Amino acid sequence: MGDEKSDENAAYCEIKEEPTPGRYIKARYVLAFMGFLGMFNVYSLRTNLSVAIVAMVNSSSESEGNASNVCPDRGQSTSETANSNGIFDWNSADQGLLLGCYFYGYIVSNVPGAWLARRYGIRLVLGIAMLLSSIITLFTPLAARASFELFVALRVMLGFLQGVSFPTMQGAWGLWAPPMERSALISAHVSGASFGTCVTLPLAGVIADEAGWEAVFYVTALLWSLVWLGI
Repeated sequence: MGDEKSDENAAYCEIKEEPTPGRYIKARYVLAFMGFLGMFNVYSLRTNLSVAIVAMVNSSSESEGNASNVCPDRGQSTSETANSNGIFDWNSADQGLLLGCYFYGYIVSNVPGAWLARRYGIRLVLGIAMLLSSIITLFTPLAARASFELFVALRVMLGFLQGVSFPTMQGAWGLWAPPMERSALISAHVSGASFGTCVTLPLAGVIADEAGWEAVFYVTALLWSLVWLGI
């Protein structure tokens, strides 16, 4: 009997000592990295239009249509700021609507986003939202060529899908982050938004100049989404 007890205790000790501290990455750090990539992706898909629209709009036609009582300076050239290669004749109001309508959908899904994540899980809610956001972004060039109204509708839908990102992750940190590490972990994941903006804006300009404005949407939809969903 004594030998059996000693064998059981030895086996128990072996099982307890197997997962040595430091061998595995803590789940909350993995979640922070995933949150960083998720925010990077969200802001990449949000800000791509800010640059692409410059190449999309024929700004020279708009400037020519504006009347002015002041004679222009003959020595001042405006050819560098006007884009005559754009295929869309959207005025300033149309462009403002396209850039702002994203937030019409964004503000609606903030509240249900946290509830959906708590009920169905963070990974499922964010994964579906990012997947559908990428699909919408892929079809954005086709929608823009089809009609202005369809383009606006897709941007509103994109905002609705991405509105779940912040409340979902904030709810996750309430469950996963220890109080002493919560601020650092939230800062790490939210910094993905700044990185996404800083990388996307100059990159979109290069892509639009080299491959056309359609490529801006294709690259941002495929590249970052494949990285995020792949992990």
